[in-house]
Amino acid sequence: MGLSSGNSLAAGSGGSGLTTAQVQTTIKSNTPYQHVATLTADGSSEFDYTSLPSDYRTFRILFDGLGFSNQTYLRMRLYLGGSLYTGNMYFHGGMNKNTTSTSNFHGQGGEWDFTKNYPTSSGAHMTGYVEFTGNDNITRATMNSFLTWYHNSSVRSTLSGGHVEANETSSITGFKLFPSSGTMTRGSIKIYGMN
Repeated sequence: MGLSSGNSLAAGSGGSGLTTAQVQTTIKSNTPYQHVATLTADGSSEFDYTSLPSDYRTFRILFDGLGFSNQTYLRMRLYLGGSLYTGNMYFHGGMNKNTTSTSNFHGQGGEWDFTKNYPTSSGAHMTGYVEFTGNDNITRATMNSFLTWYHNSSVRSTLSGGHVEANETSSITGFKLFPSSGTMTRGSIKIYGMN
């Protein structure tokens, strides 16, 4: 099978082929993650994204060399049913690691803290992902993440998971990702939806 000059996939000699729209539908239906948006750091103090499509149940945010202006902690809140949830019911736990030690953490607070006890430093380039699900009006929001960054002369990483225990099953309509202080100076995040 190959591309023909008429923007279709040829079905073989004498075949009618597929239109571009049919090819795009086939790919989209069989690819788990669909690109939603890319947000670029430009000295802003947060990524505030409030238009997550309602036709995806799960979202993944890929970090592409996200840099920070100073030592900071990276945090996130969700928009549930169109409103930013700022209550004290974000539960999370996990494991932080650097080149010489590992520490476990768990907690409850007003946001998920992805760099708990292990801050990033100025110029740290963060990579990895955060994935959250529950965009179905049935399930509470849950999260898992794996992030790595450089701090002074040490590579650091965190593996975490959590949920929002707010008796809230409203759709996840957005998120706010923000450092505890300073700004995001370089890099980007890419948002993907998954059926």
